[in-house]
Amino acid sequence: MSADVDSGRRAAVEQLASDPFNCLGPFSDAKPAQCADLNFMETTSPDLFGAFRSPSLRGVAQRPPYMHAGQFATLHAVIDHYNNAPIASFGRSELKPLQLSDQQIADIESFLATLNPSPPAP
Repeated sequence: MSADVDSGRRAAVEQLASDPFNCLGPFSDAKPAQCADLNFMETTSPDLFGAFRSPSLRGVAQRPPYMHAGQFATLHAVIDHYNNAPIASFGRSELKPLQLSDQQIADIESFLATLNPSPPAP
């Protein structure tokens, strides 16, 4: 595996499990029964490799850069990424080209810009 490949959740759970400051660590005041999330955390599934948490779309237009590693500076670039569905750098990709027209891409971008974190003024 290349050094620049992000293993996603797999690396994160390994880091969390080995952190001495986690809920089960020697510096925690919590009782083991209070640490159910760590006690039952999946750590060995191959599904963790390349898995990432998807954040809410609320306020997405105000939160560049985009994607888990910040590789896209604009929403247009993100939509274009999904529209073209590049081949995965490792494993398999579930993406399929969307074949959106320029107008459809513009419409999606406009819609995403409306998902503001606070409601419009009356």
